[in-house]
Amino acid sequence: MIPLRILHVFASDAVVATRSGPPTLLPWLTGQGHAVAAIMVGGGSAPVPAQVIGRRVGWWSWWRTDRQEATAAAGSWGADLIHAHGSGALATACELARGIAAPVVADPGTLAAAACLRLLRDPAIAAVVVPSEMHRAAVCTDARILRERVVVLPPGVDALLPAPRTVDGALVVGARLHDRQSARILDLAMEALGHEGLAASAVVSCAPGVQPASSRIRVVPCGAELAACDVLVELGSADLPMNHVVDALASGRPVIAITAGLLPELVQDGRSGLLIPAGDAQALSGALRHLAAADRRSAQAAGALQAARRHDITIVGETLIGVYRAAIGGSAAAGATTWRRLSTERLRRRTSNRLRSLGP
Repeated sequence: MIPLRILHVFASDAVVATRSGPPTLLPWLTGQGHAVAAIMVGGGSAPVPAQVIGRRVGWWSWWRTDRQEATAAAGSWGADLIHAHGSGALATACELARGIAAPVVADPGTLAAAACLRLLRDPAIAAVVVPSEMHRAAVCTDARILRERVVVLPPGVDALLPAPRTVDGALVVGARLHDRQSARILDLAMEALGHEGLAASAVVSCAPGVQPASSRIRVVPCGAELAACDVLVELGSADLPMNHVVDALASGRPVIAITAGLLPELVQDGRSGLLIPAGDAQALSGALRHLAAADRRSAQAAGALQAARRHDITIVGETLIGVYRAAIGGSAAAGATTWRRLSTERLRRRTSNRLRSLGP
């Protein structure tokens, strides 16, 4: 097979918070013989598993100089295709695509942004990758987005994850607290377990402005809660990316999640975790009490590893390569799919116009 040159556009914080997604995909593509490069949106300094050939930091510098420099760098690098990771990268990817006449594979991750569906209508987008059938149904409600171009593909993950913890008597709960309501519910559940005499503690990472009140909860940097916990709790809304839940399953951590959005598709109730109603602290404490038993936690951990097999990067990556090749062979790029061909056509046109103006 002919190797591809794939330009990835994503925000800096998208590559450090989880293992599934770009941190696994980019090294896998390189190992398969494909070339990868990155355009970063945002001013973060996160490590990127690819060569960074451009950045977008602020709209003023982008429109003055950075946009032209990034387009020239992407063209001279010879990008065959642009993969946009996250709704925040869609506008930048489409601008670059118009500059180098390359198709775009859009992976919005979440449809929470009000302008997300509008951006997905851009004619430069040849395919849209979504993590679930729920997201596909939401995208296909827009009649201007072709249904056959929307592909369901879960995030891929490799085996470079924290190993399953030894199951002992104490229960350590991990969570990412996205809002104050989630923090309050976890506070109530942990205090209820403490009143019952269960040895339980929690390690959490918090969004800005969110702080748990319980003394049983310890705050750690984002991404560090997975290695320190036995069970992951996800109380976030349906509009948030759930790659960290995939990381937990692939690490052998059972997941307690609310019955909303993508979570019921990721977590098999009673096998790889437990599903609870949203906003119910009593149900959360009951689920944690159920998993406090070592034998139940061990069985759920084995089920989590089994459920994570569908996210194996070998399976997901091969499917994504098929999406790439179909996008390049489509009509989204209007015939000129490489920078070299586009540059030759522009040079020929300019030379022809100049000779015409200098003629007799």
